[in-house]
Order: sequence, then C-alpha cells, then structure tokens
Amino acid sequence: MCSNFIASGEVEKVKRWDKKTKQYLDIEQPEVIKMYNKSMGGVDKIDQLIAYYRIFIKSKKWTLRMMFHAIDMACCNSWLEYLKDCDQFKIKKKDRMDLLNFKLRLADNLINLGNSVVTKSR
Repeated sequence: MCSNFIASGEVEKVKRWDKKTKQYLDIEQPEVIKMYNKSMGGVDKIDQLIAYYRIFIKSKKWTLRMMFHAIDMACCNSWLEYLKDCDQFKIKKKDRMDLLNFKLRLADNLINLGNSVVTKSR
C-alpha cells in the first residue's frame, strides 16, 4: 500500500490466525496498514453514502467515471460537514436535510449559480 501521508513508518509485529496451520503467526505490519485499519470505518461510511444516490453514467471512459465518483464523494463529504454544523448550531434533526434533499438542493443551486433575476427599469 502506498501513502504520501506516512513515509517509511515503523513496522510492528502482530498476531494473525493461519487457517492452514490453525495457529497464530507473528507477521510484520507497516504503520500505513495500521493507520488504514484504524480509519477504515470512515472509508466504509463514505462508500455506503455514495452507493445510496450514485451518479450513474454509461461510459467506458475511466476518466468520466472517476470524475463523477469524485463529485459524489465531494457531495457526501459536504453533507457530513453540514450535519456537523447542524450539531454545532443545535438544529433539530427534523429540520435537517437528508442526503437526497441535500444533493437536489446543491444541484439546483449550481444550475442557478449565474442566473440572478434582474428587472429592467424604463
């Protein structure tokens, strides 16, 4: 596993179960693996949120699929930050937007970004 967060971290001995020999073995675990296992729950949560309302595109180009995945990830991370702000400002749970409404409102705001209503005077 590669990381730009941890250079050449320390290696630690850990015990893992071996099915063939039916005993514990001591193996070396790099620090980057330890950090990943520690924060793996956050990775699973964001994957779950993205799967709820994923942007589907029928394209064989990996660049488009990667771009839409990045947009999905940004939306889900923004929604999680929105929930943290709601907690901080003590907004009731019934008054908060769910993920679908958040994404719909975000899309509506992005569509209407440059369209301000200007009335012409005579």
